[in-house]
Amino acid sequence: MGALFGIFNLDGAPVDPSDLGRMRLGTVGWESDGHGVWSEGPVGFGSLLLSNTPEAQHESLPLTSETCQLALTAAARLDNRDELAAHLESPCDRSRLSDGSLLLSAYRKWGTDCPARLLGDWALAVWDGSRKQLFLARDHFGATALYYYRDGRRFAFASSIRGLLALPDVPRRLNPTALPGQGFRQGAATAYAGIFRLTPAQALSVRDGMVRVWQYWSPLEAPGVRCRSDREYLEAFGAVYGEAVRCRLRCTGNVGLMLSGGLDSSSIAALAAPELARRGQRLKAFTSAPLYDVSGTTPEGRNGDESAETAAICRQVGNTDLLVVRGETLTPLAAVERALEVHGLPYGGANHIWILEILAAARSQKVGVLLDGWGGNFTISWTGNRERYLRELLLGCHWGEYARELSAWRRARPGWRPLAGQLVRPLIPPMWKEHLRRLRPAQPRLLRRSALKASAGGRPGLKSDRAAVQARNPGLQHYFRNGHTALSFELGAAFGIEVRQPAMDRRVIEFCMGLPENQHSRDGQDRLLVRRAMAGRLPDDVLWYRKRGIQSADIAQRVLASRDEVETALHRLEGAAAVREILDLPSLRRAFDAATREPAGPEELLHAIYLVRGLGLGLFVLSVEHG
Repeated sequence: MGALFGIFNLDGAPVDPSDLGRMRLGTVGWESDGHGVWSEGPVGFGSLLLSNTPEAQHESLPLTSETCQLALTAAARLDNRDELAAHLESPCDRSRLSDGSLLLSAYRKWGTDCPARLLGDWALAVWDGSRKQLFLARDHFGATALYYYRDGRRFAFASSIRGLLALPDVPRRLNPTALPGQGFRQGAATAYAGIFRLTPAQALSVRDGMVRVWQYWSPLEAPGVRCRSDREYLEAFGAVYGEAVRCRLRCTGNVGLMLSGGLDSSSIAALAAPELARRGQRLKAFTSAPLYDVSGTTPEGRNGDESAETAAICRQVGNTDLLVVRGETLTPLAAVERALEVHGLPYGGANHIWILEILAAARSQKVGVLLDGWGGNFTISWTGNRERYLRELLLGCHWGEYARELSAWRRARPGWRPLAGQLVRPLIPPMWKEHLRRLRPAQPRLLRRSALKASAGGRPGLKSDRAAVQARNPGLQHYFRNGHTALSFELGAAFGIEVRQPAMDRRVIEFCMGLPENQHSRDGQDRLLVRRAMAGRLPDDVLWYRKRGIQSADIAQRVLASRDEVETALHRLEGAAAVREILDLPSLRRAFDAATREPAGPEELLHAIYLVRGLGLGLFVLSVEHG
């Protein structure tokens, strides 16, 4: 993997080599095992390389074809190498065949249709000299990143937004409407005016001064999956998910895992640890635990310290070394500043500390690949669309099965409210639900995802395409359309680590999307797919535990411990006119006062999360204004 960057001068002027040098140096904080540049006339490419797979030891980017009509740069890890090599009839030893060589051959054979044939995490750029065309593409779910900027003179792109900002003629102007507010607000726009990103499974071409962007894949295109029995469904799922984990274990260093007490990362542990044992390796697991007592701040029904659950998981799966990380070296503000330094964009979360501390701990253990369960709740542990399932039973006049489902749901969840919801919601037409949703009272300001003023985009943003997602996994579809921030990819690269997410493998997404609803939710239980698949592999307390973990459960105590530092930063924001125009600073001040009360409780936790998110936005605005 690594990073890519490049320039296409639309006016035909030769690329200035110093501009490529600026873009390379602008990729702040990324560790690399080497770099390369290539230029010819109006086009220039560059690459930073992380050699964390055996094949990457033979990588040399950018690459050109024998006739020099094609040039390629990429940040890529291909997971279907053997399949591609067979199609491309590569004559050389496949163990020495780099991913870049495969990508170049794939473009030579299939042209701009090649992205649909690729599995893995990748972003690529190809200059096609015969057509005078620049071609860019990003992987199916955007694990990598690819930003671009265009003016009347040139088109520039980079894996890091800082690589683009290093060019002197790329303006640093704020785009307030793309700041992370409530919900996912990614899409093509970024928080910098004029700088855009390719969203997942998008490709782009630049030819004759025209830029064209298109989608080459969508989860909605996943075909239905039909088996003859539950057992066959589980066997098929085991094969698909097992391969998604197995192909992500290729690494020249140790393999690590960000482990929580939930189903997603624990299922990865259950599959990865035995496979590594067969290879004579051990899995390095890293879990975050609070630095302070969170018994008073953890909301009811949530788990603020999952270290006991992760220890039980490691005991059961075996062949795993567990390291508990408590985040003792970073304050909340320092973590936000470090994430901004690397990512270059604000992130609407408050969990920077444990992400950065786990990455630092993983690097100390010589980990080259860090597995992550992110996205599993959209695929392997999706709860299912119970409303759709019950509506199908009603419309199909399956009264007995419908009654059994309601009875099972009633036994699993005592109380009349859960049952009433299952009785009423399936009967409400989708159009009526949309009207009812709009009539709901607005959430209190504190519970909003950011401190953005409404005039700056602080209201709920990009609307869901409800007609398209009504039947199938709306969460996955909403995230796909609005885009992956690639924060994990970029932060991992800063530590010389590649973060890989098996639950977001394209094959896993398509399989889980194609399943009947009763494979996800049935008999009063949800997340049935992964629970049944992991029976006997994970502790029962983990498989059927209903409490969800909460990240950064001790953030209120951390804010209190660094109160002076946080207050100084807040005072800086209050003195900046640009920040006052965009953020609701009085609400941040109230959140600061509330978060630093003692003793801390669940309300203080919410205030602290709101405060840290707001500080991240404010510090980003300051960085843009000050250049």
